[in-house]
Amino acid sequence: MADSGNIPDLLSLVLPEVTGDCSKILSIVPVSGGDINYAWKVSTNNDRYFLKTNRARLYPELFKCEAEALKMLASTRTVTVPGVLYANDDCDPPFLLMRYIVPGHAGAGTFEEAGGKLAGLHRITSGCFGYSSDNYIGSLRQSNILTPDFNEFFVDQRLMPLALKAVKSNLATTRLIRSIENLSCRLKDIIPVEPPALLHGDLWSGNLMTDPNGCPVFIDPAVYYGHREADIAMTRLFGGFPESFYQAYHETYPLEPGWQKRSDVFNLYPLLVHLNLFGAIYLEPLEQILKKV
Repeated sequence: MADSGNIPDLLSLVLPEVTGDCSKILSIVPVSGGDINYAWKVSTNNDRYFLKTNRARLYPELFKCEAEALKMLASTRTVTVPGVLYANDDCDPPFLLMRYIVPGHAGAGTFEEAGGKLAGLHRITSGCFGYSSDNYIGSLRQSNILTPDFNEFFVDQRLMPLALKAVKSNLATTRLIRSIENLSCRLKDIIPVEPPALLHGDLWSGNLMTDPNGCPVFIDPAVYYGHREADIAMTRLFGGFPESFYQAYHETYPLEPGWQKRSDVFNLYPLLVHLNLFGAIYLEPLEQILKKV
């Protein structure tokens, strides 16, 4: 477990400036979170805050990217995200300070609301696939070079960089590269043409939480303009959401027929992410999908 170290000193300088909270810090308590960052619940006499920290210079501009992504999603007024207060990647430790959301329990309408809100987000479009800058997915850099053609973007900015990284790390053989090259020739016959949609980018079940009122809150984004079925596919990768989520999405912004079958293709990217982060256990499902398509 991480030591809070000089976090109290940093917060005593930042909180009054960004929130006006000059009250005493009562506690900084570690909370369970993801695999990359340390997470803390900060309590003062006046309020509570959520803090992420990491080791200095481990992931340059990680928190800047996350803060910008959260602000981008918030600006759309479609989905609810944690409020960003302050991000600093140049101090020790680097940290991201946000409003604290008390975890709640999903109710009957939570996932229906989430599906409808995600559909609203996906209606926000751009002229190209990609984003104005590179960012992160997990602890991996995510290339977002603006590209007018989705199939080219998917292969060159998503699949191939991580396949090459896996081969270089001896997590896969060059057969993986050849399989992706073969797939690239067929994508135009598999993926329906759609305008670039603003995506959450890392939408598995762990990145959708519920507030005390049962409302969905989207966390830990890796935003870019992509094919909207990429978000939908990832929700199904590790267990999936209740059917009400997909029904509400489809009622708001209908998906092209066959989207369920195409989920495997889109999930090649998050599986490549997991292959590089967590090891060769994810190679077999990758190879199975590539063999099937």
